[in-house]
Amino acid sequence: MLKRLPDKVDAMRQAREGRQYRARLPLQDMRRLAPLLNDNQGEIDVNIGLGIGEDGIAHVAGSASATLRVLCQRCMEPMAIDVEAGFRLGLVHSESQGEALPEPYEALLMEEGEISLADVIEDELLLALPQVPMHDEQSCASADIMQALAARMKETEQQAPGKENPFAVLKQLKDQN
Repeated sequence: MLKRLPDKVDAMRQAREGRQYRARLPLQDMRRLAPLLNDNQGEIDVNIGLGIGEDGIAHVAGSASATLRVLCQRCMEPMAIDVEAGFRLGLVHSESQGEALPEPYEALLMEEGEISLADVIEDELLLALPQVPMHDEQSCASADIMQALAARMKETEQQAPGKENPFAVLKQLKDQN
């Protein structure tokens, strides 16, 4: 297993060679992913290969997994989520080639024939992140707050059942028209 992936690879040449990589990448090196995390310590397990399929399409395929520490958007407390991303990307030189790729592939646009495997992994993890990370309701710190608030509202309603609604006059005016 490699400590690092090569910075840039000649994608078509390595696809013809059937290159395979297994590595661990530090989360702190992910310049676009790291700001979304509460703590960027840890590593991403990567298994990635370049090849040419039976359909003749040069591709990058593999998986990446990591435990990411983010903030719960419900209670704003730290939480860990396990993220896995599997991918099969067809190597293309133009958007029109990308649109013509068959179903199991998504397009990976190559600039000058070289790609950054770390950038591919980072893109896939960004896509795999939940849009709004949250604890499940039972373990979220906000669950206690919401239960207390609901109990307080119920208690208030029970204490003042005959209290007049301040908007009742507006309702009467509306009903007259």
